[in-house]
Amino acid sequence: MMLVEVHTGGRPGRPVVLLLLVAAALAGALGLAFAQVVAKRALGAQRTLPNAPMTFRPPAQWTADPKRPGEFYLALHEGDREGRGRIERRVRFAYRRHAAFVPPEVLVRAMDLSWQELGRSFDPVPVMVAGIPGLQVTRQKLTPFRGRMLAVQTVLRIACTAMGEELLIEYTPLTDLTYADVELLDDLSQAMALESGAARSAEQILASAGMRAPVPAGARVEPPALDAVRGFGFVGREAGLPRYSVGVYRTWLPGGRTPTDLVRDCVVERWRVAADLVTIDEVTRDDGARIAWASARGPRSTPHPLRCIGVIAKGSADAALVLVHSDEAFQSAAEAAGIAVAEGLECEPGFDRVLEDASGAATAFVPLLRERGAVPWWGGLRDAQLFLGRIGGAPFELRRQRAALAREDGAGFEGADVVVHGSTRDLLQWRLDDRGVGYSAQWELDFGPAGMTRRIEVRERRTAEGGVVHRVISARGARGEMSYSPGAAFIAPPVESLIPLYAHSKPAGAAWLFEVSAPLCDSTRHVLFTALGEDAGGMARVLLQDDVAPEGVIFEFRDSVLEAIRTPDGGELRRVADRGGS
Repeated sequence: MMLVEVHTGGRPGRPVVLLLLVAAALAGALGLAFAQVVAKRALGAQRTLPNAPMTFRPPAQWTADPKRPGEFYLALHEGDREGRGRIERRVRFAYRRHAAFVPPEVLVRAMDLSWQELGRSFDPVPVMVAGIPGLQVTRQKLTPFRGRMLAVQTVLRIACTAMGEELLIEYTPLTDLTYADVELLDDLSQAMALESGAARSAEQILASAGMRAPVPAGARVEPPALDAVRGFGFVGREAGLPRYSVGVYRTWLPGGRTPTDLVRDCVVERWRVAADLVTIDEVTRDDGARIAWASARGPRSTPHPLRCIGVIAKGSADAALVLVHSDEAFQSAAEAAGIAVAEGLECEPGFDRVLEDASGAATAFVPLLRERGAVPWWGGLRDAQLFLGRIGGAPFELRRQRAALAREDGAGFEGADVVVHGSTRDLLQWRLDDRGVGYSAQWELDFGPAGMTRRIEVRERRTAEGGVVHRVISARGARGEMSYSPGAAFIAPPVESLIPLYAHSKPAGAAWLFEVSAPLCDSTRHVLFTALGEDAGGMARVLLQDDVAPEGVIFEFRDSVLEAIRTPDGGELRRVADRGGS
């Protein structure tokens, strides 16, 4: 038998000292390991993503990619001078704005089919990104490497707010995803934030909207994208994954209009399909409130992510518009959530006084226009304006031309507006008399869902005495005629562009509710203009809300010149030309 002697450096009979020494050594090793893990997970200073309202914190000691804004890497092997052959971990932060909520699963599917990021995603699991419900997928995509295409595995987290703000973080590990990688990804996701995400409770947002609503437990309630708009939205989850959004906005039903009337107009304006092709259901709640509801049934009805439109109303000012955005695959759950909100929605009092005052102000403006004409605001010079930008992710161009008519031609003005948005082109040509009452207008509009549009022409005229408006509609050889008698707050189509100019210098909170022509609909619409005062940059702002689109549009003026137009989807048009002449 062999005896083995172990020397510990301690004397026999002092086991306590030995245990303390071993414990100290173990604690030191664990402390060093913990420090290394913390160092690997440490985040750098907060940064703002270029040209985006999003902040984030990249990992500390990682290098910003100069060719790819929002991307950072940690290289184990640098490769050549061009970076080819570099072995690295990489993280990418991105932001994109959509017209409204898009299910993250739909966004990922589009990325996988993109020629820029051809890949395959699998294993979606719920996660939070910047406090917003999102999903995580493992992706396999092709990337160039030393002149060849190499399959790379990444982890993608993506979320979309109810108002359409998409946030993305994509992490490329060295090998398989480790627990330390997941913890780092959690820290990075938690450190992301939207500049528009000022902390307000659901109760505060609903109070500002003037509504009470049954919001699902745990849902993140969001305010509207634009200032002074009364509304809210939230993202709904199914099986833990964000799959639909519900947006609710205060609207109005003057002149005896019903919820079904407004839903019909929404169907025409938003889906660009004939209202008769969509079934509209109307029910009455126990408290007397009426709910009208329309759904996009199947992919042929409309490819738009707006799947359901609803209006709930107890009275002309006690009304709200419900918009449900989703994908066809998730429509059943989305529609059920929207109907649940409509069934329990209550509008707070107070908005009726706002609309009453605004209607009175509009009615008072019409005689002023009859007396003075448009000259005090438009002047007598020829004017041409060009606004360029992007709305809904597509290029947008607005051209306006206006010229005073000679006295022998009846005085007044004539002009044209041309709107080019993506592949659609709308045209309005008009003539207005010297009192701003009599007019003729001709629209040429693209009508129908994407890929199925047809060109229609609408001609409308009203005599200088006012009264009845006559309309003729032509499309593909077919012709129809109609007449309608607008109310005392009606303004001619050309005058609609004059109102923001008139309103921008008025005190903040002043409002006007006008009746306007709706060339695609069977009736008129009612639009609300609200002066918002000056912003921090000295721009005087005016909010325009339509009864079918209460999300609003903001006009910005400097020195009484319209400089920019902002839309709730983050779109912006800027004036790039303004030519006048005699």
